[in-house]
Order: sequence, then C-alpha cells, then structure tokens
Amino acid sequence: MTREELLQRIDSGRAELESTLARVPAGRMLEPALTNGWSVKDMLAHLGAWEARAETLYRLLSAGQEVEGTADFNEFNAQTYAANRDKPLEVIRESEREAFERLRAVAETAPEADLFEPARFAWTQGKEFFYWIGWNSYEHYAEHLPDLHAWLEKEGGSISL
Repeated sequence: MTREELLQRIDSGRAELESTLARVPAGRMLEPALTNGWSVKDMLAHLGAWEARAETLYRLLSAGQEVEGTADFNEFNAQTYAANRDKPLEVIRESEREAFERLRAVAETAPEADLFEPARFAWTQGKEFFYWIGWNSYEHYAEHLPDLHAWLEKEGGSISL
C-alpha cells in the first residue's frame, strides 16, 4: 500500500457513502430502519466516533504517549449510541464530517514511517498504522453500506429527494 493508494481508497469509499446518503431525505434519516434498529443518523454517529477514535489514536501514538488497551467495541458502540441519541441530525452530520476530514488528513500528511512501517508504534503490535485508517473509513463504510442499500432497495422509489 502506498499513500496514493490509501487516499484513493479513502476517497472512493467516501464517495460511495456520500452518494448513498444523498438518496435519503433528511426527514427519513431519523427512522430506525436499519437491521440493527439504528437510524441513518445513528449509523453516522457510529462512523464518526470510530473515525475520531482512529485519529486520536494516531495523535497519541505519534506524540509518544501511552495508549491504554482497547475498549470492547460493543461497549464503545453502546456508549456512542447513548451519547448521540438525542443530538440533532445536523450536529451528527457535521461531527462525522469533521472526524472524517481529520482522519483523512492523517493519511495525507503523516510521515510515511508512521503509516507504513510495521514496527513504528509498539501499540499496533506489528501492524502498519494505515490499517487503522482503513478499518475506520472505507472498510467501515463497506461494512455498513449493504444495510443501507438493502433499506433503500426495499423502499423502492419512495426514498428519493
């Protein structure tokens, strides 16, 4: 993987997410329509929390700070849901967008060694840091988009702008 390939994957995954979201009117983003009972708003809060977490992890590691072990992802997801459940859609969308932009900036500006050397950060246990970027951007979108696509297909023509 090169920086250019990483950025291309991030941008391609983001474009697919954005084009899919564009098919959902704002008023329908609050419906608990996804298979896990989440709304599109909940999914965006979830994606944003993981994007922010990966960016924060990089910031801490690159500053030489200790990072505690990883929290249970189910617990993190539940905490994220609870923390964002009552926030307005506009706040969630802006927060997620900002988290994405910060994470993409890491991919674009971090030193090559920070992204692509397996032993750069002991915390990653021999994995290159770019994996965390991918897992929390384009790969994460790919995990959740099928559910969103299924809902859109089920609704047929009723979900449009």
